[in-house]
Amino acid sequence: MNAFNFAIIADSHIRLPSLVDEGGYASNAVACDRNRFIVDHLNQLKPDFVIHLGDIVHPIPALSSHEDAVKLARDIYKNLDAPLYLIPGNHDIGDKHNAWMPAPIVDDQSHQIYEKHWGPLYQSFDHGDCHFVMLDTPVMNSGLPREAAQKKWLETDLKQNHKTAKRLFVMVHYPLFLYAPDEVKHYDNIEEPARSWLMGLLKKYHAEAVFSGHVHNFFYNRCQGTDHYIVPSTAFVRPEYAELSSIGPGAEFGRDDDGKLGFFMVHVERDGHQIHPLRSWGRNGKQEIGEHYESVLPKPSLLGVRLRHSWATAVELTTDGLDEFTRKKARRDGLLQALWELNTEIVSVPIDDLMLDESRTRMADLAHRGQRFVVSVIGLPTADIVKILAAADDIIWAVEVVVPEFQMYQAVDTLGGLQKKLSVPVYVAPVVSFEPTDSESGTFQHFASHGFSATNQPRNVLPDKSWNAFKDNALGVTFRLPQFSSPWQACQDITALCRENQLPALVNVGLPRLNEGVNFANDEKIANYVTETWAAAVACPELTLIFDTFMDHDRGYYPRHGLIDRRFNPRVQFMVLKNLQQFSALLGPDLQITKRTPADQNIAEFLIVADKGQATLMISTADQQSAIDNFGNKKIINLQSGQQVPDIQNKSGPFLVLG
Repeated sequence: MNAFNFAIIADSHIRLPSLVDEGGYASNAVACDRNRFIVDHLNQLKPDFVIHLGDIVHPIPALSSHEDAVKLARDIYKNLDAPLYLIPGNHDIGDKHNAWMPAPIVDDQSHQIYEKHWGPLYQSFDHGDCHFVMLDTPVMNSGLPREAAQKKWLETDLKQNHKTAKRLFVMVHYPLFLYAPDEVKHYDNIEEPARSWLMGLLKKYHAEAVFSGHVHNFFYNRCQGTDHYIVPSTAFVRPEYAELSSIGPGAEFGRDDDGKLGFFMVHVERDGHQIHPLRSWGRNGKQEIGEHYESVLPKPSLLGVRLRHSWATAVELTTDGLDEFTRKKARRDGLLQALWELNTEIVSVPIDDLMLDESRTRMADLAHRGQRFVVSVIGLPTADIVKILAAADDIIWAVEVVVPEFQMYQAVDTLGGLQKKLSVPVYVAPVVSFEPTDSESGTFQHFASHGFSATNQPRNVLPDKSWNAFKDNALGVTFRLPQFSSPWQACQDITALCRENQLPALVNVGLPRLNEGVNFANDEKIANYVTETWAAAVACPELTLIFDTFMDHDRGYYPRHGLIDRRFNPRVQFMVLKNLQQFSALLGPDLQITKRTPADQNIAEFLIVADKGQATLMISTADQQSAIDNFGNKKIINLQSGQQVPDIQNKSGPFLVLG
């Protein structure tokens, strides 16, 4: 089959200008313009078609303003270049049946305006070798005649499609479940018996994926071989889900946390599909979109990340206005969305995550989607730990064992035995709790890193065996990059050592930190450091580099910024890394990168050459961006925004000059 792309939007909640003061939210006034921006953005991305998962308008059918809002929505979406398929949400035809729903439920008449303006409540269509099913979920469990009609239609449709062997994608407004398929009924799931009936059909007919809206936040689950995605809103965030964050909510008590607004591009390929989350940042139709480069997936990241924060276990949400009498669970999947946005495959987690049933199951689900887990073990593994690792061979990608230097001699032989029991590589790292420079300064701080350095090599720790001990036992080595040093030069040195001794290596890349009680929050410097690390990763493909930390560390010792903040929203350095990977995908495979000597000593300059063109990567090494000569008619991309700029005189970088 030919690969194709489609877009999924949800929960646009378009409302009339006269009704924007509802609830006291200032963001209501820009809901329509936010959706106009989405339309313009989609027209630039050129998907084969667009699917809307419901809650097209905000006024419910019981209100006199409902049909006028529908007409306004039609006026906005008529500007889409791609075909548009829609399903109804609860704001479009009424809430699902439940005695404590905060709005009127579906009835025999509530759907009539929807059908008049949008067409059928449920339908199916084919594209390529894929079959798309669009369902009316508010009517489920209602007992209305059209529920029975849809049920009969769906069973017949799926049976007929099964004969053609087309891949199956299902679109619903209400998620089947939020956290687990056996969870109790609440505002954000499809209740029994419809849930089990529909899940049975998904299993029977091998549905590849289910997409839902309604929750206005990103979530992912995998159940019975099917991927379940909950898509963000284009208009506002459900504020009760700000409870998932460990810091205070964003604007409007979390409702206008605009880093969580956006949509999905779905890339369908011969052997599966990939989700490309795109953030709209609450931009509206009055703002220029500029030139976008998001029509292709970012290249799979050459850089992994360390997940220090809890990411796989449940959080119990506060009982709230939409679930006033029920407590429901959800995961911190905003972190997962950020990983997918970067197309980051390698993540490092402690062995603790593998030892808990909940997180181990989560790891297995994500490993199926291509996530590669490096599991860290502290100290020589016990027999029980070895059993756990061996049982998870299909989940983990590598094992990293961190031991004190005095145990290194014993560790090499012991871990050689572990390597023979596993089908994944084992890396060894010394824990570094006291740097030699500390003794010179007379200070001590509570920080333990891990990994050898180019100067403190295994031959210094194992004088009798040196590198051969690792090679003979088929072990890899973990290095670390010195703080505030040049990642490029350090990786060149590490690569030379590894090539000389024929050893694979992980590299622990600690994002910049200062003292125990001083927050390092200079995102410009972190962005430059991340950029040079990316260049080093391209130039040294034998190394596997892992950033530490992915999310801000804002309490305890050594507070410092990561790639995302504690609300799971990108920082500048995240956007720079994403844009680097986006543009490298456009340049094509087999990137070659070399460091050049620029005229300005405050600029680090790298030449990137690929089969589809070349580019110059420029990084400021001074506190202020220096004045740089004009590049004529070449495109200059500010990697913070991903947008073209006329020049780079005295502007914050880094920059990519195409051509």
